[in-house]
Amino acid sequence: MKSDIDHQQFHSIFNKAAALLNHQNIEYPCELIDISLYGCLLRFKNTWELHNLESLYTLTLKLPDTAPIIMNLSISHAVDNEVSFKVSILIQLAPQHYSISLSLTLLTAHY
Repeated sequence: MKSDIDHQQFHSIFNKAAALLNHQNIEYPCELIDISLYGCLLRFKNTWELHNLESLYTLTLKLPDTAPIIMNLSISHAVDNEVSFKVSILIQLAPQHYSISLSLTLLTAHY
């Protein structure tokens, strides 16, 4: 089992990530609440109004000092301004930071 310190270090990486969701050339700034290999939970400034479950969205996570993580997502469910997305495809993962990939794998093992 991972220690609390390891878990805190993992979350601090993504707390510093700037998250930007894109759909049909419209950008939606958002806050990353949670992430796993299977999806993520995002918080938006306003109530989420787009509920097309068939649409694909692109999430870009800009991490400090590394290449961004880019994922294609589709909506799983939405409640007010929090939206759960499932991963359709992982486009790019920062190649020089394999520890991010490992941390995502370990995080999903805890759920």
